[in-house]
Amino acid sequence: MRPKRQHQSPSTGQLLVSYFDRKRINRADLSRKLNLSIGSVLNYQKNDTIQSALLWDISVALSHNFFMDIAVQMPKEFTTEADLYSEKNKKNTELEQEIMILKVERDLLLKVTGAKN
Repeated sequence: MRPKRQHQSPSTGQLLVSYFDRKRINRADLSRKLNLSIGSVLNYQKNDTIQSALLWDISVALSHNFFMDIAVQMPKEFTTEADLYSEKNKKNTELEQEIMILKVERDLLLKVTGAKN
């Protein structure tokens, strides 16, 4: 027997409909991209759940991360193995190094020209 849910899971159908409507996604065009019938696409937006492989295919077809849309609805105290900030951390490190180099160059230029801070 399945334990009682402590948190309400999001409806993937509502998630899809909301996105489709906001972005004015043509369901017939999407069904052709996915090589599915229009009825299948319409059924996905009526259901509360969807297979992850189907959601993946829809995400790829629309270049939109529906998994992240779901993930941000999880309670904040939940953990993840994903490093969501790796690119930003890398960029910050690069910028900090560039700042250090520029400060050294500035100080050297001030010293050579005899100017003061």
